[in-house]
Amino acid sequence: MDLGKYAAIIAAAGYASRMGFLKPLLPVSPNELVIERVIRVFQRAGIHDIRVILGHQAHLLKPLVEKMEAMAVVNEVYSRGMYTSVQVGVDTLKTEIDAFFFLPADMPFVSSEVITEILNTFETKSCDVVYPVYKDQKGHPPLISTALQPLILKREAAGGLQALLRAHARTEQVVAVHDKGVLMDIDTEAAYRSAVRNNLADFPTAVECHGMWLEHGTEAHIVSHMQQVERVARALGEHLNSQGYHLHLGLISAACLLHDLVRGNKNHAVKGASLIADKGYPEVAHIVAVHMDLPIEFKNQISETTLVYLADKLVADAQLTDLSNRMEKILVQFQGNDQAQKSAEKRLTDAMDLQKMVEAALKCPLMPFLHSELVQGVQP
Repeated sequence: MDLGKYAAIIAAAGYASRMGFLKPLLPVSPNELVIERVIRVFQRAGIHDIRVILGHQAHLLKPLVEKMEAMAVVNEVYSRGMYTSVQVGVDTLKTEIDAFFFLPADMPFVSSEVITEILNTFETKSCDVVYPVYKDQKGHPPLISTALQPLILKREAAGGLQALLRAHARTEQVVAVHDKGVLMDIDTEAAYRSAVRNNLADFPTAVECHGMWLEHGTEAHIVSHMQQVERVARALGEHLNSQGYHLHLGLISAACLLHDLVRGNKNHAVKGASLIADKGYPEVAHIVAVHMDLPIEFKNQISETTLVYLADKLVADAQLTDLSNRMEKILVQFQGNDQAQKSAEKRLTDAMDLQKMVEAALKCPLMPFLHSELVQGVQP
């Protein structure tokens, strides 16, 4: 089989509005992100002509795509819907390509064995499209003949690719597979959590965190603070993952949204952690327990724990704040109380050390970065 006749188009241009996270940068295991997994699925099957269609936050995904030796193609009109990404990808195909796979980036659980089965069917049975089928349901990725390329490029987006194939693919074949990954997407936070639960630490969704605020009577201004901390930490985590890290963004998000769950209580970090652990989230609880005072074993590393710690110090009330300014205010605030002053100074010094590490990883000063990249999403 001449695998050079085949290509793969991966759609990774969308807003992910239902999810909240930039889905391609979420981890699916401790050492692999969604975007890395979907590219490797094809590479392991011998497909090396891979085009990843980017749009929203393209600058974050492009370095990873190119590091994986795939082609990054920017869809300038991605806001018009996924079909435009199909068209952009198809328009870049080389003339020697006979057929192409199409896979949304939020479907990282397809196996390379399925890809091979689809290829074998296309090679042996003349058709316009081959679908994988799991328990009588068509899934992804279809393998589509480039005979349909002119029609795909000409057609308007109404109904999308599925409608076009249904109406104009003259012949189709299906491959019965035993891999439910052909049907699994991570379109919502709950779906993602369910899909990765066996490989990554479990975490409550944002909806569940909201329920815990109500359950424990968390005051509105504290909720606003936690939401702001979450925005900062999530953005830092996404940018770090784009640079090669594999941070568990769901874990970071949940820990931020719950770190001050019972603030106002004595030893609120420990008490909050205990409540979260009782809900069945020990890893989230561990981060919450140390968000006030960072244990020595977490220093000099970028991790979920240290990002939550840093983001918490970067947000005063619900506003971004410079750590140097916070230090000056604290020295004045606790003047005459040496013990309190020393404790607060240590916390901010630890945060400053972490900030330097993050700046080195991102290759830019942190505060200008946050203000320029996150001003719309971070400001209340």
